[in-house]
Amino acid sequence: VFGGALNSKGTGRETYVTNVKIEGGHIAQVFGGTENNFMTGTTNVHITGGTITRRIYGGCYENYVQSGTSTVIIDNVNFTATAPLLERNFAISSRSYGNTTGTGTLKISTQELYNTLKTYIQNNTEVYVNDVKQ
Repeated sequence: VFGGALNSKGTGRETYVTNVKIEGGHIAQVFGGTENNFMTGTTNVHITGGTITRRIYGGCYENYVQSGTSTVIIDNVNFTATAPLLERNFAISSRSYGNTTGTGTLKISTQELYNTLKTYIQNNTEVYVNDVKQ
């Protein structure tokens, strides 16, 4: 799931405000930004349910730069690391996969959910649990 443009290499820097809300289902990965395209703007990812098996990112994919602000809010999710062995790059970040010049915030609703997910949260992510910085 991508909030921004998908496979639009070479089209230049796109400006977006994206909003992705996941309420259920079975999804491999969620990106608030673009795939294969530079992006300027604001991304918002809100997960209230469902199963995600690989990645949660507020920004872009494939080392493309997201300049702007990302917010990822996780109220409830089943994060099961079940991808094939060669694809085991499980991660949660409010920023982009690869390079980023933007800023990001990850908000998790409960300490219990944070304890379950913290192994996968990347170091460059500013994390809040119940509005308390971790």
